[in-house]
Amino acid sequence: SQNNSEQLLQELDQTVADYQLYSDKKEIQINKLKELLLSTSSDIQKYDVYGKLYAEYKSYQSDSALIYARKSFQIAEKLNDIEKLNHARLNLASIMGTLGMYKEATDILNQINITTSPELKGYYFTVNSVVYGYMSDYAASLQEKEKYIVLTKKYRDSSLNCYKPQSSAYIMAKSSTLLDAGKHDETLALLLNYFPNIAQNSDDRAVIAYIISQAYRQKKDLEQEKKWLTISAISDLQLAKKEYISLRSLAFLMYESGAIDRAYTYIKRSLEDALFCNARLRTYEISKMLPIINEAYQ
Repeated sequence: SQNNSEQLLQELDQTVADYQLYSDKKEIQINKLKELLLSTSSDIQKYDVYGKLYAEYKSYQSDSALIYARKSFQIAEKLNDIEKLNHARLNLASIMGTLGMYKEATDILNQINITTSPELKGYYFTVNSVVYGYMSDYAASLQEKEKYIVLTKKYRDSSLNCYKPQSSAYIMAKSSTLLDAGKHDETLALLLNYFPNIAQNSDDRAVIAYIISQAYRQKKDLEQEKKWLTISAISDLQLAKKEYISLRSLAFLMYESGAIDRAYTYIKRSLEDALFCNARLRTYEISKMLPIINEAYQ
């Protein structure tokens, strides 16, 4: 209902206003891990903590995530552990994708012989899919775009065979595949059932809510699209993610519906977060939209 939507938007406004609070919480988590580093001497333990620091920084501050991915890789080399090496390589390629280092990311992915680490296959296909997805979104020409879209889908399809059917990784890949095929009702049947089971503090929450919003977009149901983008954005911001899509998408919908103040607040927050994270593609996407909203706001 209209009332419910407005309530959600007010919650989002509050969350946007409190962004520093969530960043501070994130920094406390990060500092705990850094303190842990000071008291660990074994390489295995260091590898473990570097991995956790990478995960904390991944959608928060890309440059720092890259540093810890590199440290993990150096330790894996020292340990001469192929499983750990490949895992560190995948983390490197993943964060390079966020930073817009597409050439470097694909070079690393091409170095991996995934048959040596069968349990990493799902992650391997997913990282490939995500990196080519970024490249398709960023592509200058239609020809390149088409080529990368094909690769994105190919790797995503391959990942489906590697994940357990009830796992969140499987659900995300499966729903994206259905959505690409225009099967929005099947997407919703899968996700609306799954969504209530997602923990409040899970990274998956924002992603699943975003896919739901896109299914409603296909159905041309603007109210539901807005509602689920709002749910997604609240989750992104409360987990101090700085690399995201939903708030920016919502800013544009607000602009289109004439809610210029909200549009401006959301796009400004999106830009500041993307710059803080150094998320190349997101900054680029926002920069195309910002002048339009800014002009309307002025």
